[in-house]
Amino acid sequence: MKAIEEQRIKIQLEKILYLKKENLVDTDITLKLLIQCRNIMAKIIKEHGNEFLPIFIRIEKEIEQKKKDNHFKNKALQIAENV
Repeated sequence: MKAIEEQRIKIQLEKILYLKKENLVDTDITLKLLIQCRNIMAKIIKEHGNEFLPIFIRIEKEIEQKKKDNHFKNKALQIAENV
């Protein structure tokens, strides 16, 4: 059952990432959700091997980008407060 649930989550995440990449849907994936998905993918890779590594890498890149975006947004807001 656990493997089926993990597979379902993996498929949903792939679909969301694809739609977001193609700008077919305006989906704001939270950093918290990305981290949860990354952690699940790490477990899947541990149990099933490197077959799912590309998905893990994609999620990790999304996390890094989201952190950068948040940093620059916060910086812009700080600057705007002081102008």
